[in-house]
Amino acid sequence: MNEETFAPSFELYDDNEGSANTTTVQVDTSQDAPSFQLYDDDTFADEAAVYVGPEIDISEQDIETQTAEVLGYVPVTPEGTPEDVDTRVEAKFQLYKQYLAKQFNADYVQGAEDAQAADVKWRMQELEKRGMTIEQAREIAKGKGDDVLKAFESGFNNPEIAGAEAYKDAMSLGEEAKGKLLARLKSKNFVTSGITEQLLDSSLSLPEINYLVSGDEIINPVTAVVQAPVHYANIQENFKKGEYWKASGNIALMLLDLTAAEIVARPVINMINKAWSTAGKGTGRGYLLTQEAMTNETAVANTINTANKEAADAAAEMRSDYILDFEDRINSIRRDSGQEPISISRINEKTGFYEIDPTKTREHGKFLVEEAYRKNNMGVDGIDIDQQYLDELSVGQDNIAIPILKPEKLDALIAMASGFKDTYPQYFKKGEKTIDSLFRLTVDKELMASEDLMKMLTKHGMSYEEYILGVVGSGSEAGRLLAKISHIKRSRPQTLTDQRKAQAEAVENSVRNWYNNTVVRAEGIRRGILVSSWATTARNIGSAGIVQPLASIANLADAAMIAGSGKSNLASGVASGIASLGKGSTWKGSFNNLNYIFRDQEFASEMTDYLLKYPELSGQYEKMFNGIGEIQKTLGRGQADTKVGKGYDATMSKIEDGVQFLNTPNRWQDHVMRRGTFVAELERRVKLEYDLDLQEVIREGRIQELLNDASSVRPEGKPSFLTLVEDSSKRAMDLTFSGTPNNKLLANISNTIVKSGIGTVVIPFPRFMMTSLEWMGDHTTGAFQVPLRKALLKSDGVDAPVTQRDREQISRNLVGWAAIGAMYLARTSEDMPSDYTRITSGDNDLDVTAQYPLRQISWVAEYMRRNQFTGDDTLASWNGWNFTDVTETFLGMQARTGTSNVFVEEIGNFIGGMEDPESQANFDKVFGRFMGQYSASYFVPFTQIITAQRALEIRGDEMKDHSSLYTTGLENQMGENFSRSFNQSELFMAPSTSNALPERETLQEQNPKRINQGLKLFFGLNYYEKDSDDIDFLKDIGWSDPTYSLGSRKREKPAKTAINKELSKMLPDIVATAKVYAEEASKAWAKDPYLQSQYGSAKTAYNTEARRYVVDMFKNSKANLSQYGDDQLSDLALAIRAYKRLTKVSAAAALLEFVKNRKNKPTDNKQPDWSNPDDLYELVELGKNIEK
Repeated sequence: MNEETFAPSFELYDDNEGSANTTTVQVDTSQDAPSFQLYDDDTFADEAAVYVGPEIDISEQDIETQTAEVLGYVPVTPEGTPEDVDTRVEAKFQLYKQYLAKQFNADYVQGAEDAQAADVKWRMQELEKRGMTIEQAREIAKGKGDDVLKAFESGFNNPEIAGAEAYKDAMSLGEEAKGKLLARLKSKNFVTSGITEQLLDSSLSLPEINYLVSGDEIINPVTAVVQAPVHYANIQENFKKGEYWKASGNIALMLLDLTAAEIVARPVINMINKAWSTAGKGTGRGYLLTQEAMTNETAVANTINTANKEAADAAAEMRSDYILDFEDRINSIRRDSGQEPISISRINEKTGFYEIDPTKTREHGKFLVEEAYRKNNMGVDGIDIDQQYLDELSVGQDNIAIPILKPEKLDALIAMASGFKDTYPQYFKKGEKTIDSLFRLTVDKELMASEDLMKMLTKHGMSYEEYILGVVGSGSEAGRLLAKISHIKRSRPQTLTDQRKAQAEAVENSVRNWYNNTVVRAEGIRRGILVSSWATTARNIGSAGIVQPLASIANLADAAMIAGSGKSNLASGVASGIASLGKGSTWKGSFNNLNYIFRDQEFASEMTDYLLKYPELSGQYEKMFNGIGEIQKTLGRGQADTKVGKGYDATMSKIEDGVQFLNTPNRWQDHVMRRGTFVAELERRVKLEYDLDLQEVIREGRIQELLNDASSVRPEGKPSFLTLVEDSSKRAMDLTFSGTPNNKLLANISNTIVKSGIGTVVIPFPRFMMTSLEWMGDHTTGAFQVPLRKALLKSDGVDAPVTQRDREQISRNLVGWAAIGAMYLARTSEDMPSDYTRITSGDNDLDVTAQYPLRQISWVAEYMRRNQFTGDDTLASWNGWNFTDVTETFLGMQARTGTSNVFVEEIGNFIGGMEDPESQANFDKVFGRFMGQYSASYFVPFTQIITAQRALEIRGDEMKDHSSLYTTGLENQMGENFSRSFNQSELFMAPSTSNALPERETLQEQNPKRINQGLKLFFGLNYYEKDSDDIDFLKDIGWSDPTYSLGSRKREKPAKTAINKELSKMLPDIVATAKVYAEEASKAWAKDPYLQSQYGSAKTAYNTEARRYVVDMFKNSKANLSQYGDDQLSDLALAIRAYKRLTKVSAAAALLEFVKNRKNKPTDNKQPDWSNPDDLYELVELGKNIEK
């Protein structure tokens, strides 16, 4: 070997004194030096070190550095760091170098030299024992490879050189620490880089900062969550390269990070929640109020119960008779059904009268409910009178309080009966059963709707429903009571009745039940996934920030109308209404919803739970907060009775629970909105209708008076408290767009779409769509709908009193036009973009489509600005005045894509021309795209990771053109178009692949970028760069998407892209000239009466002339550039275009002729190769000949 290739030289020592040997050895340092073995025999091998490969120092390296080599990726980081950061890092580095210099001083180097000298001496002794020279040993090492040779030479290195190398290695710790710190400062994880940045200003050294940040990477849950997009980017890159084992390692690392974060976060979160809960429960205003209310309520109840017991004991004989009468009724029913009689009573040995046996009533309690009020009472036409009767009562099925089962309630009933006997002795005939006497009194004297009954109920602490259940003696009597109840506003609210009927109908038909449990249930899971992202929660909160203030202002108008109702004349009504607006309580009540939603959530929560715990109101709680659980139950959850069915149900239930978990933030904000709205509305209505402070009534323990509609709280002629609760709960549902529309047509459409299971594929959220459509209708035309409805509905008539719904529509209409007016003024300002879906926000534009109802209000305002009566008569040139934009604005449909209609149309084309490969390709394209969009919707939550990657700059901010990922052939259209939706979301696309894609070409000189991705991720705000002046001009005169409307219409993407790029260069000149011609047209209009008769305004003439010139210029320019675009295409693309120009008949005939010709040729391929240009051109020629 050439000695010039070796360096450095060293001397060997062969005596104890260290005298120099004349032998010089050159060492090859071009490779790393592992340990080595001189011989293969066991003796010497035991003394040699063993090569174990590269190791990872977990204690010092961060996560990315640890995995860089083993998992095969290099994190992409921006070049360089800010100058001030470099300066501070360099200062830290110099201090650390000084520290290292002190630690690894001359004594350290001398120690390393001494150790090397001793090692060399030992090695020489070993060689001497074996009778070998240094050169002989070297040749053996050389024969074992370069690595062994290098290790050999290192082992015999000069001690001085070894000392120098040890010093160099020690000082390299500073460079390593500096490198790690710089890497962390450049980290894509903003938490890591931020913490490092902060610590850089501290007195900590480089290693200390690295250790702290490394610890944060391990235990900080926030850091782990932010690191997830970085991990996912590495996984995507691994899959792209086919490095599946490395992808598995990165997946494990991401899961390890998130698991460690969850382990650390869980006790912290639990501790915070516990502290929050304890603090709220102990000191919250709502908690203190409800506790005081329950204390006072208990005191009132104890006083009432004591008095009732005294009265009932005084009427012991009547109580005894009532118990026996009730027992006889039960046993009469049992005998009719062939069952043994039961007893729920016992004789009091002291008094000799019958009393309730608590043990027996506990044993038969549930049975009593079923037997006494649900079974064997068939009425007219086979209708179960008692079931219908109970469903009409305003009481939850599971909370029915039969007086016979509760001693205190029985005492109350007997006390009432005793009082009634004294007041109305004529109804209590001698020998007649007490229960029959009570029933006759209740029905015949119209006691049910009288104030006397309400007063007695309040006095004795019974609810209206408990009393009615206590006096029913038979099924026929229940029917009579039902007829009475329907006329006195104490029946179950219609919304709850409809809900119960729907639940019952859902399980009636076995086929329907199976369909619900499969198709509808699976579709429900998908719909839940669609709204599971955090951005949806943020958008809903933002929407509430718009809708709730509007509702508050509408409350003022409603309060004025309530104050003015019932007055003798219009003037006094108006005066009362205006006077109400001068009261502080009116304003406080109207805006309390904002307080309870955005500030005092604890109070709203406590009040809601307290009020809706009562049996009379429990259905409202189920409607507002347990709707999803009830829906899942009606769709078959937990209802399976076969082994296979139970397995399926268990799987679906777990998936549903997972979706529920993902929707936790969304469900939380929904409940906060509903609680705040419900409590505020109920307080407001109680104040306006009853002139009472709801909080004070509750605080005093008088809730039962409200529930009984006692005259002490409810003025004559005012709505029932149950009606106020129903209205308040409906308001809560309506303002979160979760309720049922008041309009029957909209309600039926919504229900039909949901029940179909298929309709939600196209319209995922029909209830939101219909309620929001009604909301918008109320705010634009509500005041006009009221007289129209009264005129059309004969039952009401134009002179019918104003209802709560009437007031709601009128007040909403007033507020709606105020909001539209404000938006109108904003739309007419110079700063506003021409696109009505956007508003100016600083240097950028905010798309308000997701911030309901801003886009809808903006559309109406823009309509007002452009129509011929209130605007400049430019509707004809407004992009919003077309079916597509109207449906997208008010129905939330992506009408331009026309997925559902095109899907059906293409199926028809396919069936009508299955022999035509182009029809098949078109069908495959549409069907593949439809199924791809549907499938991709199940992955919506995970697209947040892609947005996070863009926010962390792992992905570029350019709008990418994904067309290069697809072929131009007629084959595999279904597969390619299926993957299109996934490619557009880039969920399974590596960042490097995405970053390498070309930008999407537009008519703008500079293609737009994605901006503010962090705001999109966390707040659901879609920001865009401002349009150029030229694009804004084109939008103003009628093109919402100038690139789509005016750009190249070629189907082939390379040609379209090339032409659009050239058109973008021409655009400034085209627009500038269009403005000149348009201005001339505007001036001509002002002087020419004929032009004035043809165009409604100067602006109309301006827009018309501008559009004409722009259309002509783009048409001519595209024609001139057509060949230039075609030059960018492959032969296959041009062949496909030529083939597609054939008629279907010609294409089909050409295919038959092609196959016929091939049969006469010696070839294996009888069918055309659709990826072969020659075969396609042959088909084209055959088709043209046939056409001739």
